[in-house]
Amino acid sequence: MNSTGVVAVSAKMIACLAFLFIEGCLKLLSNKKVRNPKKVMSLIQWTWGLPQTILGALVVFVVLPKATRTSIFRGIRVLTVDAPIGVSLGAFIILTEDASAESLVHEYGHCIQSAILGPLYLILVGLPSALRVGISFLRYKVLKHNPGSIVKWYYGGYPEKWADKLGGVAR
Repeated sequence: MNSTGVVAVSAKMIACLAFLFIEGCLKLLSNKKVRNPKKVMSLIQWTWGLPQTILGALVVFVVLPKATRTSIFRGIRVLTVDAPIGVSLGAFIILTEDASAESLVHEYGHCIQSAILGPLYLILVGLPSALRVGISFLRYKVLKHNPGSIVKWYYGGYPEKWADKLGGVAR
């Protein structure tokens, strides 16, 4: 076998091991007998979800001086800031001060998406979510659409509807 074949086989083995690791962690998260599922979620975010956790840490570094409160929710660090924001990046959630409990649980749903998708999260969830935010902003500011219809549209599509389902939000 040449060196290209060895690299290909090694890459497949690493991918299989990563998949088995994440599958095992997700099974642990869904198992009611696990003593501390928060630690499992944190472990997933700092391994499989590392790209978004690094990005989240950079954002936290910037907003930390502006944070009005920090807490832990189901193993995820939550920062509350005096700014209109709601974002989930790996092991971090950043929310506006007046965010509802529903918003927190919705953002936690994005953390579960991160745990499932790993390094693909930013492309498969982060980008579509950011586009939905941008379109919602334009619909509100430029087109003067009804805020209620915008909210319904925003949470009614991918990936927001999936985050609601994973987090346990019923809209």
